[in-house]
Amino acid sequence: MGIFGVAFSNMINIKVIDEDKAPRDAMDYLDPALKGKVILVYPHSDDAVLYQFWNLKEKYGWDYLEKLVATKPKWIRGTSMPYVAINNGWYGASFTTSWAFVPYPKSNARFMLPKKDYFLTWFQTAAIPVDAKNKAAAKLYLNWILSKDFQGKWLQFPVRMDVKSPGGYGPVRAYNTSPADFHRFMLKREMVERFRLQMEQLIGPIEGPAPLEMDYSVKP
Repeated sequence: MGIFGVAFSNMINIKVIDEDKAPRDAMDYLDPALKGKVILVYPHSDDAVLYQFWNLKEKYGWDYLEKLVATKPKWIRGTSMPYVAINNGWYGASFTTSWAFVPYPKSNARFMLPKKDYFLTWFQTAAIPVDAKNKAAAKLYLNWILSKDFQGKWLQFPVRMDVKSPGGYGPVRAYNTSPADFHRFMLKREMVERFRLQMEQLIGPIEGPAPLEMDYSVKP
């Protein structure tokens, strides 16, 4: 079952980039003024980010991806580091990460949806294995996650239709996104793996420590 919604889109530090000049759509990231301020996840290291790049290729073509790579963003492994780096002011923008719709107090980080472009969403799923040793506890846990109390505190789109999204956002169906499309993409494994190799050829091999080995207190 779905337990909560996740959206990947623009994360901005408004002390590094003026909020009114923040990149929102794909073409915005080609702005020369952003040089040295953008951090992106290697698409060939993460299926969610690979899906984002697939959609960019489908809408804007290979020419756009080549121009984006030519801007020389900072490439990193793991979708958590871009948020950490932007929240700390080390970089100013990324579209390959996720965070709360409502900014944290005293944080300069802002999560912004595109003005017109498509963006990535999916509903994280959970299940109880048939041979689970503690089925009753598992049911209690899932019931708690699906409760109005938990769903009402979730950072982004709730899975329940009777709970509103935080910060005045509408339900996921009100936006230019499709959680089901990401699932369909993931099922096309031959196509996905071919595109992964193409991204590696375009960007280069993955470098740097794995996400679990990173020092998140140090600028990448």
